[in-house]
Amino acid sequence: MDYNNILKITGKRQLKALFYFVFGLALYIGVFIFFKIDDLFFIMIVFVPLFVFTELPAVFLHIEYLKRNSGEEYELCADRIIRRKNGLETVYSKEDIRSITVYVSPNYYRGDIYFTGFENYHFARILLNSGEVLFLTSLLAPGGIDKILNVYLKDIPYRKVKRLFSTTLY
Repeated sequence: MDYNNILKITGKRQLKALFYFVFGLALYIGVFIFFKIDDLFFIMIVFVPLFVFTELPAVFLHIEYLKRNSGEEYELCADRIIRRKNGLETVYSKEDIRSITVYVSPNYYRGDIYFTGFENYHFARILLNSGEVLFLTSLLAPGGIDKILNVYLKDIPYRKVKRLFSTTLY
C-alpha cells in the first residue's frame, strides 16, 4: 500500500496548509516592530482592513475545510476512491463518478506566488451518479489535490475552475 494515496487530515498537513497564513502574520508583526508603529489611527485605517481581507479568510477556509473532512479518510486508487468515515468503508468506482471539478485560486491556477494566506486553499468536488457529493479539500493533501488526482486517478478526467475564494459552501 502506498501511503501517499491516503488522504486524511493530520497535524503536519494542517501546518503545511497554514504556512502562508503564518508567514503573512509574521510579516505584519515584523513591519510593526521594524517601523515602531503605535499610532492607533494608522492601525485602524491601514492594518485592520489589510488583515481582514488578506489573513482572516485563510482562518475561515481552514475551519470550513476542517469541519468538512474531519474524521474522513480517502484512499485513491487508479479506478476507484475508497472513503472511510465513522468505521464505514465505501468504495466508489470510476463508473460511479459523474464529474470531478477542482476549484482553485487564480494564482494557484497559473502557478504564481500567493499574495494572501487563503490562495493556497482549494478543493475537489466529486459529483457521483447517485447525486452524492464528495469534497476533497487541500487539508487532506496540502501539496495540491489536482496533483494527487493526476498521480492516483489518471483514468478519471477532471477540470480546474478558477475561484477567488474557494469555499465549499456554494
